[in-house]
This record gives sequence, structure tokens and C-alpha cells, in this order.
Amino acid sequence: MNTRKQIWSQFLGEPPLDSQFSLWLAMHSESTVRHGILKTAEKNMAMGGAMTADHKLRFASKVMNTSTAQRYGDKGANSPTAKTGSCEI
Repeated sequence: MNTRKQIWSQFLGEPPLDSQFSLWLAMHSESTVRHGILKTAEKNMAMGGAMTADHKLRFASKVMNTSTAQRYGDKGANSPTAKTGSCEI
């Protein structure tokens, strides 16, 4: 988690709470979380650094959710099968 927080801090300023990173890592692969952070940094730079903290958080989450959905054939990031490939009920 520290690596992702360092990347966020370096490019986006004050990082979200640890609980947000824990949630992202529970829902997405490490590479997807990193991708979401870097895409957010790109957008923030394109906007001249004008993204609010809330906008950064929401945009990063959207990028991660979209990436995970595409990776798992559009099952959706919140699907119980998204990370495991199966669902036992």
C-alpha cells in the first residue's frame, strides 16, 4: 500500500485515507490501482492541477472500476466473480 500512497503523494498531493487504498486493493489488482492513480495524475495535469480531492478520488475509482470490468469481460468491478472467477453461494 505504501508504494501506491507514495505515487499518489508525488503526483496528486495529499493521499486518501489508508482505508480507501485497502478498499481499492480488495476490489482491484495492484496494477489496476497503480493504473488508476497514474491516469488520475494525467487528468489532473491536463486540468492544470484543478481537480479537487473528491474529484481525484472519484476519477481514480472510475478508472479502476472500468479497467477491472474490461479485464474480466465486463462482469463489473463489484461482481462477486470479478477477482476470483467464481461465486459460491
